[in-house]
Amino acid sequence: MAVPHLILTEAKFIWTQHEVEKFRALWEVGLSIYEIAEQMNEDPDDIALLVIDQAKKGKIRHANEPVR
Repeated sequence: MAVPHLILTEAKFIWTQHEVEKFRALWEVGLSIYEIAEQMNEDPDDIALLVIDQAKKGKIRHANEPVR
C-alpha cells in the first residue's frame, strides 16, 4: 500500500480580512508576488497561493504576465 504524501504542510492557509485587503491593494498597484511578500513580511509561496485563491474567486484581475 502506498504511503500518502502530505503537501504544503508549512503553507499559510488562514488570512485575516485586513491581510487580504492589503494584498489586493498591493496587487492592484502592480506589485509582484515577491514585492508583496516583502511588504507583508510573508513567504512568496504563501502569497502565490493567495493569488490563486483570489483569482479563482474573481476578487483580483489576472496579471498580464503568466506569473508575477
